[in-house]
Amino acid sequence: MNRILITLLVSVSCLSLHAQSVNFYYDQGVTNLTSNKLTEAVRDFNYVIKNYPDYYEAYHMRGVVYLKQKEYDAALADFQKAIDINGAFIPVYETRAKFFEENERLDEAIKDYSRLIDLKPDRVKNYENRGMAFLNNQKYDEAILDFTKAIELNPRAVSNLYHRGFTFVKLKKYELAISDLSACLKAQSRNADAYYQRGIAYFYTQQYALSKEDLDLAVQYNIKPEDLYEFRAKVNLETGSFNEAIEDYTRLLTEYKRKEPILWLNRGKAYKSIKEYDLAIKDFSKTIARERDNFTAFYERGECYAYLKKDVAAQRDFTSALRLNEDCHQAYYKRAVYYFDRRDFELAVKDFSKSLKLDVNSEAYYLRGASFFELGKKKDACKDLKKSSDLGNKEAEKDHYRLCYGMK
Repeated sequence: MNRILITLLVSVSCLSLHAQSVNFYYDQGVTNLTSNKLTEAVRDFNYVIKNYPDYYEAYHMRGVVYLKQKEYDAALADFQKAIDINGAFIPVYETRAKFFEENERLDEAIKDYSRLIDLKPDRVKNYENRGMAFLNNQKYDEAILDFTKAIELNPRAVSNLYHRGFTFVKLKKYELAISDLSACLKAQSRNADAYYQRGIAYFYTQQYALSKEDLDLAVQYNIKPEDLYEFRAKVNLETGSFNEAIEDYTRLLTEYKRKEPILWLNRGKAYKSIKEYDLAIKDFSKTIARERDNFTAFYERGECYAYLKKDVAAQRDFTSALRLNEDCHQAYYKRAVYYFDRRDFELAVKDFSKSLKLDVNSEAYYLRGASFFELGKKKDACKDLKKSSDLGNKEAEKDHYRLCYGMK
């Protein structure tokens, strides 16, 4: 009996020593991992797994070492083994989900975050992380649901208000975006990203002054992405702050060395608006050099030439614009005026007629009427003068009475 008891005690003692040995190597592996001694850490975790094949924590930690060594397939195999042994082991899902997200394997990351939510349905971080994965995967409606749940669980987490507001901007639900971003800015008054996104939302709800104010604050608080300057330039152009628009477009073209034709085109529009026609022409020409089929650049440059009384160049650009867009009534009208000024009344009538088919305009009727009169077509002239007069053109009214009824 004593022999049996002694044998049992020895066996229990050996098992205890074995367990202590395995735990010692596991702890030592964690220490080596922390100290970035990766080869030693793998050796330690190998010892643990060899002697205790169901030690799922060791598979997880060895997988982390493999990640650091960029042995991704080996790491994922270890993570899966840990899950196979213990499907409720939260840290391995967190590690694998982060790896998937960093490597843009977003569908797989979402699956792991969903499993974490199943295991811990009241943990805010799980909804935040899955919401970000949905957002980066452009699944905006799903992202909104997760950020909303995160806000319900922790209303004080301002970052979720920002991310939901950002997602509303992506969904073009600008009023909802403004509400969330404004709440975020109450708590974080220097949040440059929130000002930037709210500035976008204000712009698309046509609150241009507020948009410009927010975008300026975003820059003031040191946000400097290129797209902010590009968007602010657009807002400045729309709101008539032409010099500020020129500054932003110039920064994009010089400091950031951007080469998109739209940037020269828009800077040209800003120069044109402040009557810097020569500078505008240079920018429109740069646009055309890069996009030979850019109708707007030809038309805008034509207008600048017209303002500078360079009528031949203006007529040439209007003609080029019309080759690209036959439905531009403004180009027909501008070219018709050019013909009218040169007393080429037949061509003027043709272009005024094309313009009027696309857009009813009292001035076009008036000048076509004048052209008809010069061509000796008094009946047609009187019809046009009457139409122009009916549209409120006082000069046409006077000429109609004078030319068609002999009244002065």
